[in-house]
Amino acid sequence: MNEKLEGIKPKTRKTVLRILEELKFNTSEWYNTTGYPACNPKYCYRWAFLDEPTGEMVFCLWFKDLRIDGDTVYCLKNMEESRDNLKTSGPAVIGRMEEFYKLLELAARNKSKFRVMLSCGVGSGTRIYLRDLNPDFWEVIQDETDFLIRKC
Repeated sequence: MNEKLEGIKPKTRKTVLRILEELKFNTSEWYNTTGYPACNPKYCYRWAFLDEPTGEMVFCLWFKDLRIDGDTVYCLKNMEESRDNLKTSGPAVIGRMEEFYKLLELAARNKSKFRVMLSCGVGSGTRIYLRDLNPDFWEVIQDETDFLIRKC
């Protein structure tokens, strides 16, 4: 594995809630649950987050999807491909995917810098064993349904 990629690989297993709280996002709604707030299913499975008061965004990416070209670390996402891959999934998963791309479009349109949570999985890759906030800012460039998400 490339040293640059290895250097940003998550090394801890933080909850999404903990990362958002570290970023000072408003997480008060997470606590409206009878169970453990970090496991609140209304929020913990989302792929992207927008803090309404500040406009800050955080996206969740799989470490295995990252690529490197020269000094640029990036991830390519295609909305139509994601939709095709998830067409047999339930409405909750489809909704999370649509929200992810809606926020990517917003970030591209506004030329916003944002943060990224990187996750490493086991098995088919959907069971997370490591997750952490990458310390750098990222940006996205959109070309119709293609999104180039790259580290600044």
